[in-house]
Amino acid sequence: MKSASKAPTWSWNLTRRAETLTSVGVLRWRSAWSPFRQTGLCVGKSYVYSAGVTILAAFPRANRYLTEDAVLLVHERQIEHQIQLNEPIKAALQKVRAQLSLLETARDLELEGFRELVQESRISVEELYDRASTNYYLSAAEALKVGIVARILR
Repeated sequence: MKSASKAPTWSWNLTRRAETLTSVGVLRWRSAWSPFRQTGLCVGKSYVYSAGVTILAAFPRANRYLTEDAVLLVHERQIEHQIQLNEPIKAALQKVRAQLSLLETARDLELEGFRELVQESRISVEELYDRASTNYYLSAAEALKVGIVARILR
């Protein structure tokens, strides 16, 4: 009788290249592996900026590790967009509502990621959100102290 196969263990190694990954990729990874009820390990090396922090937040705190030289950068999402209105009022209102919906959805996704990052830590989501507005840099030691990661690898 064959034994049931287990899902492989996954490990993400976060470097500068991780900045190109998006929240959507993390959510797809999660939903693909949730039936197996397994989780991977995440090791942040050197620079864990922007989307790298989003990926780190997708893992439970107990499975997050940083190398001792790692630095995290937590910041608010940014958008650069101009809306040109040169149409009837009804069409202009629809265009503005669509952009507002986009901004509200981005804010909600950002807050969800911040909640995941600070879950089981000693920093509140409100404090993280305040600090993120001015680019919050954390050393590996600081991240360990506030409870964002489980351990520093030496």
